[in-house]
Amino acid sequence: MWARALATRFSTPVNIATPTHTARQIERGKFGNIVKDWPKKIQVGVRGAKIAPDWISIDKFDRSPLIDHPYDLHDLPFDDCSVDCYVCNAVLEHVFEPQLAIYEMWRTLKVGGMIWAEVPFLQFYHAHPHDFRRWTIPGLRREMRRFKERACDFAGNISREIQPVAKALATESAAGPINPASLRKIEATLDRYSESARLLRMYSGVFFWGEKISDERSTAEDAYMKELKAQVLKASEK
Repeated sequence: MWARALATRFSTPVNIATPTHTARQIERGKFGNIVKDWPKKIQVGVRGAKIAPDWISIDKFDRSPLIDHPYDLHDLPFDDCSVDCYVCNAVLEHVFEPQLAIYEMWRTLKVGGMIWAEVPFLQFYHAHPHDFRRWTIPGLRREMRRFKERACDFAGNISREIQPVAKALATESAAGPINPASLRKIEATLDRYSESARLLRMYSGVFFWGEKISDERSTAEDAYMKELKAQVLKASEK
């Protein structure tokens, strides 16, 4: 369901005046309208559906027939400045070195190219095949510092994580399922908190929309990323 909604929201105009839309939904609609006709669009991970048939989907570990190429995000085979945009949702928490993965996407993007990334903040452990880390809003901004920020905010209230956590607990515990009415009460309480909080400290995840505005890079940074790539690729062979 989420994947189908993702494909729709990246390709369908959003009524910005609708008050029920979160910042993420509004900005995602804007992003989708900008990039929809660009020729080389890369979707990192599919989560059940491609955004549209003209997107190129990549994932090293997913064996789904929806994946076009099993490329490693640490070592993208694309030329410098050759890709128009990337969508990278719920992937960076699974890679060994996110700074290298982000650098590879930045390196291969054209100047003027766009990236949309979403990462978890308060989500339960979900290995695919690994699950290494979580980000705050300032933390993701720091990771994406090479891009000019178009938008960055929380991606979903913490209440959206209650059902997945409860399902995981019920699966892995002998105590049995949690009462659905109790879960709905918790969700409603968390939603009230999220809607009234002066400073939102609890949220499901974070999104970042950025633009590559320059291809300038330092020799030292290139050398560091080259060495880091060699270490990651060597480790992944074991």
